[in-house]
Amino acid sequence: MRLLGALACAGVWLSFAACATPDAPRPEERNLVVTLESLSEFGLALPDGYAEHEKLRRERRSDGSLSIEYEFQTPDGDPPFVYSIAKIFSSPAGACLSFAADNLGLRLSSLEPTERDDLFQYGERSRFALVESQGKPVGNVFAMCRSRTSLLVMFVGIYFDDTQSWRALIEPHLQALEAFEAANPAE
Repeated sequence: MRLLGALACAGVWLSFAACATPDAPRPEERNLVVTLESLSEFGLALPDGYAEHEKLRRERRSDGSLSIEYEFQTPDGDPPFVYSIAKIFSSPAGACLSFAADNLGLRLSSLEPTERDDLFQYGERSRFALVESQGKPVGNVFAMCRSRTSLLVMFVGIYFDDTQSWRALIEPHLQALEAFEAANPAE
């Protein structure tokens, strides 16, 4: 019986994976996500050969949703680490469901976030937090849903604990996502 359940779960997972079409991101889509270079403008040192370890993916699903995903991690796993994913859906419900799923995943992770929604809020729902290690801030987590879009940003190696600096980093990406949504009406 357990084997049957495991096979059913594997079948569902494979059907979702098969419904996604990976593609190379368009140049303007890179602005939707926070990258290592974005953070370097705020003092994060770019590691030698960093471009070799960047991953940028674009994926269109059969339901019409689109995601642009960026990840940077050093080969040894030490900071800096950057993960950012911007998604556009056919409906606002899809965006807020994605927001809820992202936050559930964060709760199940080993991250130690300290909520700081007093520093920044955006969209219908958002979450802004400092990531801590051994009681000291080492990074940030931000998640939001607005209209048909969601954005998740996590990084370690630099942190923002004031509204002005955070706005300077995140607002260009939020504006790019808003413009991208306007240029891509729901299917």
